[in-house]
Amino acid sequence: MEIRKISKQTRTIILAVILLAVGVLFCFSTMMGINALSYIIGAGFIIAGVALIINSIIKKKSVLNYLCIIGAAMIAFGVFFMEYRFATILFYYVPWLLAFIGAVIIVDSILSKIADSTIAFVSKLIIGALVLALGLCLKFIPGFIDFSAVLLGIVMIVYAIYLLITTSSAVKS
Repeated sequence: MEIRKISKQTRTIILAVILLAVGVLFCFSTMMGINALSYIIGAGFIIAGVALIINSIIKKKSVLNYLCIIGAAMIAFGVFFMEYRFATILFYYVPWLLAFIGAVIIVDSILSKIADSTIAFVSKLIIGALVLALGLCLKFIPGFIDFSAVLLGIVMIVYAIYLLITTSSAVKS
C-alpha cells in the first residue's frame, strides 16, 4: 500500500499516537524517550530504504542504480540509529551544535544590522542568544537535559492532543 493512498486523517492519527507515546516516555524517563525515538527514526529509515529499493527495482528493472544505493544507505542509517541509539549524538554533539548555531545567528544579526530592519535585528539577536544559552545549559548544567526532555515530552503530548482534536472535529464535520 502506498503512503499516498492512506487518508490524511489516518496519517495524522498515527502521527499523534506516536507523538503521544514518545511524549509520555520522555516525561517518565529521558533515556526511554530517546530509545523510543531512536527506534522510530531507525524503523523509518529502514522502511523508507526498503520501499525505495523495491520501487527502483520495479521501475528501473535494475538493482545497480543510484536509488538502490540511496535505499541501502537509508537502511544502514536505520540500523545505526537502532543499534547505537542516537543518545550519543544527543548528549555529546547537540549542545555544542546548538551553541554554535546560536553564536552564528548572533554574529549574523550583528553583521546584517545595516541591511535589516531593527525588528529583524532584535529578533535574530534574541533567537541567537536563546539558542546559545540552551546549548550551553544542556552542556554545563547537570540535570538540564532531563528537564528539557520532560518539557519536550509535554510539548509532544499537547501537540498530539491538538492533532487528535482537530482531526476528530474534521471527520465529524
